[in-house]
Amino acid sequence: MNDADKISGMLKRLERLEAMEEIRHLKQRSAVAADPYMDIDMLVGLYTEDGVMEFINWDTVLKGHDEIRAFLEINPFTWMFHCLIPLKIEVADDCRSATARWYLFEAATVHNSRTKEYDPVWVTGAYDDKMIKINGEWKLTHTALSQQILCKYEEGWGQTRVNLDKDWIKPVDDLKQTIR
Repeated sequence: MNDADKISGMLKRLERLEAMEEIRHLKQRSAVAADPYMDIDMLVGLYTEDGVMEFINWDTVLKGHDEIRAFLEINPFTWMFHCLIPLKIEVADDCRSATARWYLFEAATVHNSRTKEYDPVWVTGAYDDKMIKINGEWKLTHTALSQQILCKYEEGWGQTRVNLDKDWIKPVDDLKQTIR
């Protein structure tokens, strides 16, 4: 291998490493936007115009800035503290697109539409993200959250790992009726 090939290879590896670091910062900004109280403009701005936010357990898929914003405005989670653990970041050879997986561990409060109280909950799961680089900036194109635990703090996850309490998700169900 000649010197030019070595330099070219090093520059390509450096570009991929920089992309991975920029993607970590993108995901960190999503947690900063969500915690402790939602900054809707900041979070929506992390997505492409046609970006998708998906909640697997809730059977909810939001497409584009308008639907994502509408969801965030009625989001029953009123306080959140996301701990994100990167599992993998795979950058395409051209360094223009990538996929990533993150574990989630979260303490939160969720508004109970029946009692009007704020229930403390534990949330764990995984985010699977797709992103592209546009004008030198990484943007999310698809985020899918699959919850492995969603339970009241007091009850823990021993009996019910994922509790889709109808009193928690009523605003989401109502919104889904208007966007489809």
